[in-house]
Amino acid sequence: ASEIKSKQYSLAKDSFRRSPDSFSFSGDAFDYARASMYFHAIEARFGTDSVMAVYKNMAETGIPFSQAVEESLGLNSQALDHEVKKLVLGK
Repeated sequence: ASEIKSKQYSLAKDSFRRSPDSFSFSGDAFDYARASMYFHAIEARFGTDSVMAVYKNMAETGIPFSQAVEESLGLNSQALDHEVKKLVLGK
C-alpha cells in the first residue's frame, strides 16, 4: 500500500511541476493523482469525517466540490489549493 501511495504522490508532484498554478483535469494518471490530493489534504487537516461531510453536502445539494468544501469546512478554493501544495510539495 505504501508503494501505491508513494507513486500517487510522485505523479501529483509531477502534475504540479507541469502546471503549478492551474489545474485542468484531462483524465490522465497525473490528473487523477493530483485530484486525489485534495481529499488527502482535507483528511490530513480535518479528518476522515470531514471528507464524508463534503461528499454528503455535494450529494444532498448538487453543488460542486469547491463550494461543498467551503460550506462544509470553511475553506475557500485558494486555501484548499495551499493545503494541497503543502501536502504534496511541502510548501
